[in-house]
Amino acid sequence: PAGSGWLVYAMVAKLTGARFIYHCMDIHPEIGRISGEFQNPKVFSLLSRLDRWTCAQAQPVVVLSEDMANTLSARKADEPPQTLVINNFSLPSDGAASGELPFHWPDEQFVLLFAGNIGRFQGLDVLIEAMERLSDRQDIRLVMMGDGTEKKRLSQKVNETGANVLFVGHQPVEVAKAAMARAGAGFVSLVPGLYRYAYPSKTMTYLEQGCPVLVAAESDSCLARNVVDNGAGLAVPNGDVGALVDAIICLADEPESISAMRQNALKFSSQDFATDVVLTKWSSLLK
Repeated sequence: PAGSGWLVYAMVAKLTGARFIYHCMDIHPEIGRISGEFQNPKVFSLLSRLDRWTCAQAQPVVVLSEDMANTLSARKADEPPQTLVINNFSLPSDGAASGELPFHWPDEQFVLLFAGNIGRFQGLDVLIEAMERLSDRQDIRLVMMGDGTEKKRLSQKVNETGANVLFVGHQPVEVAKAAMARAGAGFVSLVPGLYRYAYPSKTMTYLEQGCPVLVAAESDSCLARNVVDNGAGLAVPNGDVGALVDAIICLADEPESISAMRQNALKFSSQDFATDVVLTKWSSLLK
């Protein structure tokens, strides 16, 4: 739980003398202000004070990236909280990724895959606009796998423009992994500023399947730097349609680069996000 849910646990730990570890998958209430949930300044101020107190009790606060740790340290507090970065591993599945898919996989030479929640935080209008500009490239297709609040609107936009986009709806994890293994690249994006408060866990699942990652986020974010520095994909600023178009063309026209990125993605995944690697970090923390 987030926010007030963790506050209760922190209070119980303080009263009983137990150690309290705060696993912060995203940072509240800041992320709620971006989504529009906590725009009332009084509500935001109250929730901020509560979460600062909760963080102060933690030994430590576990976050997913250095960006998130820096956000907590930059808060107005008497003393910065103790933080530790332990990122997630790939999404678990009931079975192994199957070569069979419940839908027809596109025949285009290059397929870009977006798998996950089609919501407000992803800034997907830019991706759809990029595909509109690439309508003359019949060798490039975007597959949108998932559901969310923005799906209907984006689907209507695709129908109006004739962009080469296929919506396939939400799929089981093993199906998503099979699609990632086939895709030329997987797309990850965040609206501006969000990288300070969250880290998309779909990134690790792409990497596990050897799927190069195309990131649309600030170039100085951990998300963009992790992918680029490890040679596992490309990064462009979110909101820059032209840069995104150029990146997609670059991936589509350079299959040799994609082959190298696949190997780098697998290596990066095994070194940093494999289940045993992440669980070893948790084991060390708990001991």
